[in-house]
Amino acid sequence: MQKASFTVGLLAIQLLAPLLLPSLSSTPICLAAGKSKGVEESLVIKAPVKMVFEGIQNSRTSNPEQRRLVSQHQDTSVIDEKISNLPVIGTAHLVYREIEVPFKRIDYLLVSSDKLKAFEGSWELTPLENGDTRVSLKSYTEVKIWVPFARELSSSSTIKDINRRLGNLKHWCEEQSCHEAQRHESVEPVHVTRHNQTRLADNSGHSKVHADAEEALRKAVKLNDE
Repeated sequence: MQKASFTVGLLAIQLLAPLLLPSLSSTPICLAAGKSKGVEESLVIKAPVKMVFEGIQNSRTSNPEQRRLVSQHQDTSVIDEKISNLPVIGTAHLVYREIEVPFKRIDYLLVSSDKLKAFEGSWELTPLENGDTRVSLKSYTEVKIWVPFARELSSSSTIKDINRRLGNLKHWCEEQSCHEAQRHESVEPVHVTRHNQTRLADNSGHSKVHADAEEALRKAVKLNDE
């Protein structure tokens, strides 16, 4: 019996090892709590920090079939979410809390879940000099059941989820930023036209005054001649 269990264990290692090599090469980072380790990814979004922050907030209600906002009070929100395609456990249902530091960071922490023991991390926003925003997403997840390479499997899945969330945020924010720029461009010619019309009207007024002055001068000269 022990020999059979050992053989099954070796077989599991051989099958899982190639899938885990990328995640094993990732460097874990310590989260703010100092108790857990997780993974972190970051990217630059071509949008101002306020728009990026609002994009994270909007993601709470952008896909109601997967995620919904349960409650919100001041800077704290509670979200109910279903995460699919997780290794070994499949789909997990979880409720977590998000705490905001406006336009700087959003921390989240697990409240309850049917299959996850831990789900925590943070969004960190850093405004850049050119008006863009660097976004870092840190996350740590841990399943309730024990499986071989559980931590590595969890890290690999977390990296995919982080990249998905960052990609969705980048797409939404840059699309909104592009729309804003187009709106400004469409308004600008109106201001220019009004300015030109005002200037033309002013010039027309000056021309009329000049013509009246010339006419008055001609009349004065004619009187003097008489």
